Amino acid sequence: MVKNNLLRWNTYYPCLKGEIHPFLKFDKPSVVFYASFKSTIPEKERDELENEMLEFYDTLSENVKQCFGDPLFKSIEIKPQDDTHVTGARLLVEALFDVEKPLLPDAQYILIMEHDLRAIRKNWLGKLILETAWPQLMFWIKGSIYRGKLSLVEGTTYIPNLYHINGGCIYNVGDVEFREFYRSVRSYIVKKHGDSPNAYDTDFFEWSIDVANYDKFRHVAHMFRYTDVIQNQWISPYYIPDINRKSPNTHLIHGGNIQSNPL
Repeated sequence: MVKNNLLRWNTYYPCLKGEIHPFLKFDKPSVVFYASFKSTIPEKERDELENEMLEFYDTLSENVKQCFGDPLFKSIEIKPQDDTHVTGARLLVEALFDVEKPLLPDAQYILIMEHDLRAIRKNWLGKLILETAWPQLMFWIKGSIYRGKLSLVEGTTYIPNLYHINGGCIYNVGDVEFREFYRSVRSYIVKKHGDSPNAYDTDFFEWSIDVANYDKFRHVAHMFRYTDVIQNQWISPYYIPDINRKSPNTHLIHGGNIQSNPL
């Protein structure tokens, strides 16, 4: 699925030749392939996956590769029992958000591009850069609330599922205050539940709607920003021409099911 997503970039170029954002001329971002390996996986298999993904990236169009610096492969090791959707994903982001030793220490902003975060328009990287550059206001997290069919979430009782910014978004990992904030949220969740029973991206919003955290949250609420450059369709079917017509600023779609015909 990761490879299929990358192949879409050959159609929906990350940046446009001749219209490359000025930042890309000086400091191109990197595509970072990021994986977790169970501790039982031998080193040889880990190396094979790294080589496979880097070699596949090299087959992409020059229209794609001109937008990025050299690709990277990063990984963490996890316990076999932690190889689940909720826990495994949380451990991956915890390594990125670590206060003392973040996995990408030179990064300022990152987009967590899961396998189902798909490009639907060209120049999506250029648009993302504009979301992080002046005159945009500073943020810690910028992404999308659920934008799919309302009927699919009616009756939802876990409120953060409705209001949270989906984890396929932009994070300001270069801001140590954000990483410290995540640590405090994680401590709150562990104290409340013993562990995260829900996805890491809803943890932020579970913390924020607790009245006991209101005084802290009101001082950082402005660091959570919504944008329609990314749209979270989650479990919803969608038809790309409809998205293009209704949301001309949307360049990336998370989740959902692409339909061949109008809904």
